[in-house]
Amino acid sequence: MFTPCPTNPVPKRCLGVAISTLLLVATLLPGATFAQEFFSWEGGETTLYTGDLDQPWRGAYTEAIERWNDTPLNFTVVTDSRGTTQACDLDDRNGAWFADEDCDGPWDGLTLAITYFAFFTFNNELVEADVLFNDNLPWSIYDGNERFNTVDFRRVAVHELGHVFGADHLNDRDAIMFALIGDVFVPAIEDIDALAEESDYGLDPDFNLSITVEGDGRVEVDTRVPGTYTASNNLDCSSDCRRSLQEGLRLDLFAQPAAGANFLRWEGISGCSNLPGCELAPLNRNRSITAVFSQSSSAGDAPDVPEAVDATDRTLRNKVRITWDATAGATRYDVRRKPQGGSYSEIGSTASTQLVDRDVENMRQYLYQVRACSAQACSGWSTRDGGKANFDKPTNVRSTQGNLVNRVTTAWRAVNQAEFYQVRRSERRSGGYSLVATPSDRRLVDRDVVPGQRYFYRVRACNEFGCGGLTSPVSGFARE
Repeated sequence: MFTPCPTNPVPKRCLGVAISTLLLVATLLPGATFAQEFFSWEGGETTLYTGDLDQPWRGAYTEAIERWNDTPLNFTVVTDSRGTTQACDLDDRNGAWFADEDCDGPWDGLTLAITYFAFFTFNNELVEADVLFNDNLPWSIYDGNERFNTVDFRRVAVHELGHVFGADHLNDRDAIMFALIGDVFVPAIEDIDALAEESDYGLDPDFNLSITVEGDGRVEVDTRVPGTYTASNNLDCSSDCRRSLQEGLRLDLFAQPAAGANFLRWEGISGCSNLPGCELAPLNRNRSITAVFSQSSSAGDAPDVPEAVDATDRTLRNKVRITWDATAGATRYDVRRKPQGGSYSEIGSTASTQLVDRDVENMRQYLYQVRACSAQACSGWSTRDGGKANFDKPTNVRSTQGNLVNRVTTAWRAVNQAEFYQVRRSERRSGGYSLVATPSDRRLVDRDVVPGQRYFYRVRACNEFGCGGLTSPVSGFARE
């Protein structure tokens, strides 16, 4: 519900607390309901001013804007590095600030950020929106799973920008517009569909990316930010191909020459010259690109490229198994991988049709390729397949049974490669668990308890790339 105001447009101060509050406590109350109301900008475009944020926050805020621009939402955002003059009153500029207080006084202790905006009541048309970030909190910048002892500025900015564009909260934990902070850090298809439909922005038409390969080689396509490709079909595009991709998507292209060949140049892209790795500007028109390679001098002597390459994805703990089909004439197979955020390197050779990669960081994404070799030559590299290793689940989890005053201690054995742990708690065994802490050691002292009340705890191991599976519940209680 929104506070009624006598003027038109409604002044920003009126809607401060009624909209856009992202809470630090990661819980969803049973039976909670969401009354949604959406707003929109005239013409589907606006300008955001970033000059009131210092680095690195300005860069993270700009990246949050680009993550919305990566989506197919028919909405245009222009950034301006100048500042604004008013945080809590109309000044015809959409700004962002850190503030010791919100526009109505001290922060309530739970709110991470808040968006104030003004709109015309007769048609819900926005005229200004400003975002305030709570300057009293431990901010940082990271992707991946939520961490309890620090707040990711960028995902909070993505959420608040959803409000700036006119979105309300969604009753969906997989959406960035869910009211409570969690593991989501980019706009999801649920956010895009809701905002496109309710605000009448609609979706931009897809654009075609056509890639032609001349000579012996192939091209890989990745999104700049994992998770920003919202369509259901596979983005990967190798050799000659054509893909229909969402408007605005930022892409990275990588040219891979076949054995005995060299990458020569790109055609149809400016600024990449003869470098095999190329950043493709946001896809805002149909693009035709050619990757030019030399001919392979040994192509006729090489076995065929291995097929059916498959890497395990979180089914094995602390390792990834890569398998493939046998190739006639091959005496050995080489395997290489590309870690998330890294580049390709060979990791081993084998005469069999599988290899186990134990030198991995759990939950980190690795892309694997295989080539077949004979005594004379090697094939080109296969199509890639992604895999991840999972964590072991914590073992020997136990909670104190009323032998401590006003607190419950839960402990467990350390897990290999764990950088921190997520501890979730509920008052019933069967469900309703919420995140209560992310300790870096292997114990939690829970002081937010009612003596005599039994609590159930589940634990999982985490690092910057993600978390493993949750343990079975254990219970404990405190005494007075």
